[in-house]
Formats: sequence, C-alpha cells, structure tokens
Amino acid sequence: MKLKKFFSFLIAPLLCLTVLFGCSNGDGTAKTCMMEYYNMMTSFSNEYKSADGETEIYNNIFKLYPSKTTPSTLTKAQTYIYPSFNHITKNKNDYEVNNKIENFVLNYNTSGEELLGAENVVLTQFSTVYQTLLSMIFNYYDNWQASFYSYATNVLEKNGKTDKDDFNNLFDKIENLGYVLEDFQIKKNKLQEELILFDVEGQIFEPTVAAFNREYNKVIEASLDFVKYFEQLHIKYNMPEFDVNNKEHFNRLYDSSILKLAEAVYYESVKGFEQIKVCDLTKIQTNSDSYKYYNISKIKTLLNYAYGSLQKNIVVKEPTTFNSIYENNLTDQGYKDLTEKQAKVVLQLQAINTIFSKEIEIYKICSNNLDFYKYTTLRSDQAKFDEWESSLSNLETINIKGLRDFENSKISQMINAVNAVLGYVNV
Repeated sequence: MKLKKFFSFLIAPLLCLTVLFGCSNGDGTAKTCMMEYYNMMTSFSNEYKSADGETEIYNNIFKLYPSKTTPSTLTKAQTYIYPSFNHITKNKNDYEVNNKIENFVLNYNTSGEELLGAENVVLTQFSTVYQTLLSMIFNYYDNWQASFYSYATNVLEKNGKTDKDDFNNLFDKIENLGYVLEDFQIKKNKLQEELILFDVEGQIFEPTVAAFNREYNKVIEASLDFVKYFEQLHIKYNMPEFDVNNKEHFNRLYDSSILKLAEAVYYESVKGFEQIKVCDLTKIQTNSDSYKYYNISKIKTLLNYAYGSLQKNIVVKEPTTFNSIYENNLTDQGYKDLTEKQAKVVLQLQAINTIFSKEIEIYKICSNNLDFYKYTTLRSDQAKFDEWESSLSNLETINIKGLRDFENSKISQMINAVNAVLGYVNV
C-alpha cells in the first residue's frame, strides 16, 4: 500500500508536466510538417458543379487565385490568397456554389464589373483588409516551403543535423492553425447563411461583420505564429548568415520584410479596433477619409497589383526590377559582387529587418499599457485625441509616444526600404 502511494507520488508531477507542456503529435520530421499543412489546407475543400456542369474543387477557407472566368487572363503564376466566400449547397447529390456572396466580398460582379456603393463597404472588409494580410503572411511560406522541406529531409535529417523539437513545435503550430480554422469555418458558414437569407444588401450586416472580424483576427494571429516560426527554422537550417551577393538570400530577406510588415500593420491598423466580441474596421475602408491615418493604406499603395476590378486585392510583388541587378551581374562562375550603391540598398533593408521584430514587440507592450481601442479610434480626429491625451498619466503618455514613433517612423522606414528594393532601377 505504501509502495503504491510512493509511485503515485512520483507519477503525479509527471502527469502535471504532461498537461503543462503538452505532447506533440508530430514525429519531429520535416515531411510530417509538410503533410500536416497540406492535409490541413485540403481538409476545407469540397467538390462542386460549376455553371457549365464541370466538377471543380473549392476550398471553403482560402482561394489561391480567381476563378477561370473572372478574370480569365489572370495566370496561376500571379496567385494570391483571398478569403473564399462562395457558399456550398448540396442539390440533387451534387454540390453547387453561390457566387453572389463572393462577388460582393471581392467587390466585382460575375461580369468583372466593379461594384460601387456604401452597402458593399461592409462586406469588402474581408477582401480589402484580411486578404491583404493573408497574402502578405503566407507569401513567405508559399515561396520557401518546398526548398526548405526538401533540404531538411534529403540533406539535414539524413546527416542528423536537425532538432526534432524544432519540427515538433512547427507541427504543433500548423495543428493549432487547423483548429482555429475549423472553428472559423463553422462561424463563416453561419455568416454566409445569414447573407443568403437577407440577400446580401444594406448596412444591416455591419454588426454581424464586426463580430465576424473578431474571428478573422484569430486566424491572422494563428497564421502569424505559424509562419514566423517557419521563418525561424528556415533561417536556422538554410540561411544562417546573410550574403549580400546571393540573390536567393536577398529574396528571402524581401519576403521576410513583407511578413514583418504584415504583423506590424495587423497590430497597428486592425488589432487596435478590436473589442471583446467585435472588431469594426469601417474606418480603414478605402472610401473613408480616415483611411490615410492607418498604415494599411500605405501598404496597399506599396504592394498593390492593379488588375482591373481586382485592384483592391493585394498580390505581393516579386522584386523583379531589383533582381535584374543580380541577373546583370551573372558570370560563368556565378554572381559578381554588387556595386557599392546596390549593396547599400540591400544592407539597409537587412538592418531594418533585423530590429523590426523587436520593435513590434515593444509596440505590443506599449499598446497593453493604455486604452488601445480608444487610442486607435481617436487617431483620425486630432482634436478629440488631444483632449483625451491631456487626461492621461505620464506613463500612458510615454506609451503613446512609443506607439506613434513606431507607426510614423519605424513602419515608414520599413516601407521605404522595401520600396527601394522594388523600385531601385538606376543603380
């Protein structure tokens, strides 16, 4: 009896540790992580019958590129992620898709004509805000996952040069994203049913959409958590030291900067509008005078890929004009060293990128030390903002200075550095 009590005494702390730290379902390999992501993304797919009777695959969470008819000339190479808002219904044992919701969300109709009017602003938040962020976040993973998993599986793991804990942690973050998306899908389906019921018109949906934005914020945060950790492993195993004369290293730096800008703009232009159950983003819609006070407007100007009526949808540009610098320096032996001017542009971006993550974390700390919602919503009304600020404590005022410095200086520095590598042609 005493022996049983003794073993119980030993086992209890171990059980507590298991509950506290959890146990990964991964096996510590790159291939398992790759397949977990693939299976997670495809788990939200259904088959449906298109208008011409063909069977097509539809992902209920994300789309990677527009349908083949709108616009028909957008190639798969120009892909981007945007929220799917077609509503799948089952009719006579076949799945059909309701395009009307997605047309409103994406701000174009089935003929490719842009929809105008205040009633569309509410629904297009999913496109103008969240599609922008999703494209910027997943850009890094989409561009580097294939080479990373291949190198980790075929070279590093075979030579015992990977840490299984790293890949178990990555697996857990993918799995967590899947759980968040499963819950998101349930709420999204309910929203779509309501939109169909009321025929998607009018501002009646503003409170409903504001509540749904709160769910989208959870998706953004889980996506950031996953992709940021993937970037850490990518740097650790593939590119531990930056080489300014290596085009692949530059491309990774560029994609990293886009990812960090997505995180910065999310917290600065979106998270600040969040309350307990809602997140009302009407102030940062493109037809609002308040739009210019939030950095998401600058991001859209920087990265916008204008393609007819899809001009509000961000496609992360490839830095083709800057890549030509590397191509022009190509020799039979490899790449020549960049000129002093060329290297300066790249190194400036690298320096800003290195400290930007820490600056984002400082921004988060400052935002937690005051009424961040009030701060965010009053930013576009200077008179009201000054009146509110005058009532604050010295500590809160110091935190406001930190927030404004990041918004006006740090984010602008990163935007300018990215803009330099996108448009620096005459070097």
